[in-house]
Amino acid sequence: MASMKCKRESSPSPSSSSTRECKYEVFLSFRGEDTRNNFTDHLYAALNRMGIITFRDEEELERGKSISKLFEAIEESQIAIIIFSKSYASSKWCLDELAKINKCREEMRLEVFPIFYDVDPSDVRKQIGNFEQTFIDHQKCEDNIKKVETWRTALKEVANISGWHLQNRHESEFIQHVVKEMMKKLSSKSSGITRNFIGMDSTLKEFIPLYLGFENNVRMTGIYGMGGLGKTTLARAVYDEYRSHFEGSSFIANVREDSKTHGLRKLQKQLLADILEDKNIHVNNVYDGVDTIKKRLCRIKVLIVIDDVDHLDQLEKLAGGHDWFGLGSWIIITTRDEHVLIQHEVLNRYNSNGLKDDDALKLFCLKAFKNEKPKEGYMQLSLEVVKYANGLPLALVTLGSFLVGRTIDEWQSALPSFKKTKGEIFHILKLSYDGLEEMWKEIFLDIACFFRHWNKNEVIHILENCGFNARIGISVLMEKSLLSMDYNEDLGMHDLLQEMGEKIVRFESKGKLGMQSRLWLNNDLLNVLKDNMATNAIEAIVVRYKKVDFKFEEFLEVLSKMSNLRLMIINQTDILRFPIDHRHLDVPTTLRHLLWDYCPLKCLSCSSQPMELVHLELQRSYLEYLWQGVMDGTIYGTSSKREKEGSRTKFLVIIPSFFIQKVRNSINIELPSNWYNSKWIGFALWATCMIGCEYDIRARVIALGDMPQNYWAFELFTTLIRLENSICLLYLSSDEWFAIVGNGKCCQIKVIFETNRSTIGIDVSDCGFSSLYKQDVDEFNQTSAQCLIESFGEEVPIYKLTVGDDDDDDDEL
Repeated sequence: MASMKCKRESSPSPSSSSTRECKYEVFLSFRGEDTRNNFTDHLYAALNRMGIITFRDEEELERGKSISKLFEAIEESQIAIIIFSKSYASSKWCLDELAKINKCREEMRLEVFPIFYDVDPSDVRKQIGNFEQTFIDHQKCEDNIKKVETWRTALKEVANISGWHLQNRHESEFIQHVVKEMMKKLSSKSSGITRNFIGMDSTLKEFIPLYLGFENNVRMTGIYGMGGLGKTTLARAVYDEYRSHFEGSSFIANVREDSKTHGLRKLQKQLLADILEDKNIHVNNVYDGVDTIKKRLCRIKVLIVIDDVDHLDQLEKLAGGHDWFGLGSWIIITTRDEHVLIQHEVLNRYNSNGLKDDDALKLFCLKAFKNEKPKEGYMQLSLEVVKYANGLPLALVTLGSFLVGRTIDEWQSALPSFKKTKGEIFHILKLSYDGLEEMWKEIFLDIACFFRHWNKNEVIHILENCGFNARIGISVLMEKSLLSMDYNEDLGMHDLLQEMGEKIVRFESKGKLGMQSRLWLNNDLLNVLKDNMATNAIEAIVVRYKKVDFKFEEFLEVLSKMSNLRLMIINQTDILRFPIDHRHLDVPTTLRHLLWDYCPLKCLSCSSQPMELVHLELQRSYLEYLWQGVMDGTIYGTSSKREKEGSRTKFLVIIPSFFIQKVRNSINIELPSNWYNSKWIGFALWATCMIGCEYDIRARVIALGDMPQNYWAFELFTTLIRLENSICLLYLSSDEWFAIVGNGKCCQIKVIFETNRSTIGIDVSDCGFSSLYKQDVDEFNQTSAQCLIESFGEEVPIYKLTVGDDDDDDDEL
């Protein structure tokens, strides 16, 4: 649910409570010493389990710093629950909260519900007993005299609101009742927002009777029709409206896509976790999932939406039969293929035919004119555009966004191209794509082929590395309704828009895989490599696979033919235990962003031409050396700090990553034979240390001699580290090394992390080591070290290893 701050109304209005968009759904007001660790804690946990976003103040907050924060949270909440307990009114803090809640109730239509915990409601309303004495005590302080009247009024008014009295009821049952009431309240609010979709009321009137009358049976209903008709929107509206009427509910979205990416077992686990409210539920395999669903849900009345199904197997594994669920259950299935519903014997089927003319015009105008009606002089033009959209909501939204702000002459110029589409959805959508600038087209195609559901900031980072103005580009695509973003800032794109992007890439290559600008399917990449079809038309490759279907290293010569490759991301989830190949990859000079998990190669290689590489990420790789030969060019570090300063540091790196061994609190690094030469400028090591608490830890570096007969070991450098976020970077320059070791060679370096407390254990969970060589930098310092850990951001502490072991020599940068 989107986290948006409430907009405070200047004056109360009947609809203000339904139109406010809030950061929190429930605000809890309570007396900490009475209920924090019992009733309130249990209520808070129960609300969270149901996915209700709840605010409660933390015990350690200081009054001066947090009272304004609490007031802000009250304004940003849909509902406030006040837990009146025996000493509630003795807290001026609680009374200030109560006054603020009452004010928001009057001015902002905040809904308020009192709970009377271990107190008589009449004592609270009449302010007698403990409450009377409390106010007498407050009046003794002159600073409180003006406030007391406000507090009394707020207490009286809120206590008179219909709420709940615990009395002698079991707390667990009472809490479940309160949570259920909150779900009903919030469900009606969310459904009010959902039903604001144009034409939704009339559609719901047609759809809901398909369930009514079958409450004592299990009902399966299918919604079918072509993409872009609003099938998912209808299912979501029904789900939001009626979920509170069922004992459990689950909305399984994007089944077609997620079943390919994550498998049906993950979707089965989501279904069970949603309904049973157990996120830790275990499903061994798909068949185990089927048995678990049948056994655990057969007596529960559930509402389940299975969205975007395209294969019978998906339904058989998620909702195989009516006897899987309790009486009164409703299973709603959306699909483009009616035959899937027929195969599954879904007798109750609803054909989504799109919007009626009046609703279609209204939706189009909201996008094109920001109003439900056209501007003067645009009515006839609008009717013609709506006719071409043929009632498809996605087409109406896309065309409206395309035409917004354009003149009548521009509309008239665009109409002939609309007529040529003959209502075909792909051609309609492509009109918006054709109107984009070239760079925005490239960004659209990259997102459509590679980055749907990726986080916005990660995509911006990758695309900027490729030379695109990604931040403004994504904004433009969102304005054109070609792209969306959820509350987690993950990028979304309608299935049809994604399919259009992929279709454009295939069309431009005239059906030849080797001529495609982008490769995103494993089989397509495999065919290009096996059949030696690679050409300079290929600009980007992004693939992800779980099993080693083929070995990239067997086709290095083919990869090297992609002379215009700018982006390559190879994500592999299976761990390769041993290096597979000791050849090298010729990296195209045009490559700007390279990420290759478990890269099995010995090293990378480059030509004598300048390189454009910006981002290099080879996690868990088996490289012995990063580069073979001399690189004529620059690798740029990309930390946000240096980007703001406009500076970039040039460096060359060797990563002997598979020579690293971790043993509890130490790291042993076996150095390659040719690490030492005149170009060497320093070492850098980053480490993630797991430690129970926040302690000062010491990093000791020990060098081990070269030959067994001359074996020597002594402590070189130490530094004291304040391990605040478990990650640190250590570096030492060649000057420091020579000052201690001289010209003596060393075959191994050992780094030991330790504390002054023998009872505290340290585990090194991950680490990396790099030897840096002079390119055109005279000194190895903090800036060049920072380039190595760009992905950790600016908050990673960086420490210079210094001579000796005195704390005064420690130098944190």
